Amino acid sequence: MATLQTAVLAEASGMVASYSNPNILWMHNDSGDAANLYAISTDGTLVATVKIPGVSPVDIEDIARATCPDGEGSCLWVADIGNNNQDRDVLDIHVAEEIDLSVSNIPSPTRTWRYQYRYPHDPVDSEALVVAPDGSRLWIFEKVDGPNARVYALENPQEETVATLSIVATIPSPGLAIPYGRMITAADLHPSGQRLLIRVYTGSWEYRFDSSLDFENLGAIEPLTVALGPLTEAQGEAICYDNPGTGLWTVSEDPEGAGHQPLHHYPCQD
Repeated sequence: MATLQTAVLAEASGMVASYSNPNILWMHNDSGDAANLYAISTDGTLVATVKIPGVSPVDIEDIARATCPDGEGSCLWVADIGNNNQDRDVLDIHVAEEIDLSVSNIPSPTRTWRYQYRYPHDPVDSEALVVAPDGSRLWIFEKVDGPNARVYALENPQEETVATLSIVATIPSPGLAIPYGRMITAADLHPSGQRLLIRVYTGSWEYRFDSSLDFENLGAIEPLTVALGPLTEAQGEAICYDNPGTGLWTVSEDPEGAGHQPLHHYPCQD
């Protein structure tokens, strides 16, 4: 669909369609960057850089959009949850109001929240987060090189405490059974709450719920293949539905670090 007209997202690890700004995708890098969110036009142009104030992330791996925790406005939920060495006991999710890019001077978010959690067992790695549209629940997907992955949930996130996730499902990992081929690197929830995207290194899949947000039965759903690869996304770690929910976007990290990666769009067939 386009090529990123910037090198700042060489390690693009997550993206989500903007609710407040037409034709904008919010993206971020993983470890090594500050708490920067990049507003990218769907033609690949860098429109703005917004920094979440007071945050020094370790490894941001995914981003979601949902109602703000106070029930007012649209917020971006930023998952500082990367744990490659499985040595982080407490992980962070930062929530920031979505900035209106139509103003002349782009401000930093003034309304922010921080949620912390731990696993109910030894730490694991994860790179995928989805949030209920009303912000009342969130789900995190295990990144593991194996046939099955666990799905964790957190109900009614609260600040000033370290919550413990609960395991709500174990799913057969989608993807090809080759080394690293089934590791979940991104996820996104359809605006209706009825569909879920999961991305692994070898492709993208969509799950369709019988009832909204039915994550407990996710393991029994046979996912639909969106696409294998593509080969032009050598390290695919980002996926999201577009704003109206009638298609989806994908982008990859650039293993060579040069940036300017291709941006793909897949229109929904039904």
